[in-house]
Amino acid sequence: MSTLWTFGDSLTERFRDDHEWSKKYIEWKGYTPKVYGELLSDELKLKLENKGSNGSDNYKIFETICRTAKDIKDGDKIIIGWSDVARFRLVGSNGKWVSLIPNFKNHINDLGYVTIDTVEQILVNRGDSTLYTDEVNSWIEFINLHFKNNEVIHWTQFNKEFNAHRLDLFTTITKETNGEIFDRHYGEIGQKELAGYFIKLLKARLI
Repeated sequence: MSTLWTFGDSLTERFRDDHEWSKKYIEWKGYTPKVYGELLSDELKLKLENKGSNGSDNYKIFETICRTAKDIKDGDKIIIGWSDVARFRLVGSNGKWVSLIPNFKNHINDLGYVTIDTVEQILVNRGDSTLYTDEVNSWIEFINLHFKNNEVIHWTQFNKEFNAHRLDLFTTITKETNGEIFDRHYGEIGQKELAGYFIKLLKARLI
């Protein structure tokens, strides 16, 4: 059986009741919905390896792909959801990577001597240059060359300059819950829409 590998941030990771945003949504639904990887796995009869991780920056996503590459076999399918180019990571006071997300200060205390001003200056620097987008596009090119014997799909909800499918118009949790929960993640409906898009894309490549 071939394997479907999915990489990305919280848009890819399974809904979990230990994440605040998805816990509220799971409680609203009354059950834990499936994400696009699970839906594709069921539809295409593929084993699923979901490597998505909440709050990931693109450096973490790329590193996860690099560390997983040895386990990916010819014929496996790969879907990579790239995150916002503004996100970045620094080594925290515990010696581990800390992902920094614009407008979220929840990890700032994990950085030790690094100040909020420093983080904000880096965010401005990242927003002022297209080189960070070019960086991700170079990774995309490398991945496509390395996995030439695989179906590889790149997508993003964020940067339109990525050489990837821009998929930012699907149903969010806010829309699905009629505003009861304000959250721009895709809910169950959006995840089904996302899976449907990928199914059409994969079937088109078989023609």
